Amino acid sequence: MTELEELKAQLKIIEKKVALLEEIEKTPIPKMELLKDGSVYCVEYNNKKYYCMRYRHGNEWVKWWRENDEGTQLTRVDDPETFRLLEQMFAADISANPESSFKFTFGPTLYDVIEDWWSDVFTSTEEMETCIKDLVERIWKWMPSYQSAEGSQCIGVEELVTGFNDCLDKIRRKLG
Repeated sequence: MTELEELKAQLKIIEKKVALLEEIEKTPIPKMELLKDGSVYCVEYNNKKYYCMRYRHGNEWVKWWRENDEGTQLTRVDDPETFRLLEQMFAADISANPESSFKFTFGPTLYDVIEDWWSDVFTSTEEMETCIKDLVERIWKWMPSYQSAEGSQCIGVEELVTGFNDCLDKIRRKLG
């Protein structure tokens, strides 16, 4: 293979990568927004994993989901009998051993962080500058952690993670 043919082959590969990146950029990225506060529990029943999502926002509401057979997608459990059975099993499992189920609780909102800080400011004798630095520290702790694309072989995932981390950097620089 001549040098010219080798360069043409490399150019074709680059063109394919560029086309793939352009396609990824056209694909809308879903916007995630936490609208409710709650918890997610993982329960196993009949060799299937079920996830219970309990949200609190005004009225409490509960949704049950189960993994498909391949474990790649979640399907909502709409059958009332299965829902009732899962609720009974879940209540028994939690009351017998509260730490046995996986539990993930959404963190406080930024409003909650500022509200706690605000109430602390009025009981503090610190100067304004110290109080503001304390607020910035609390916001830093509240912010999400940097992500890693380690082990991923998908350029789209790597680009998303890089963009996410860049966004965090910009926000942190603006905080001071």
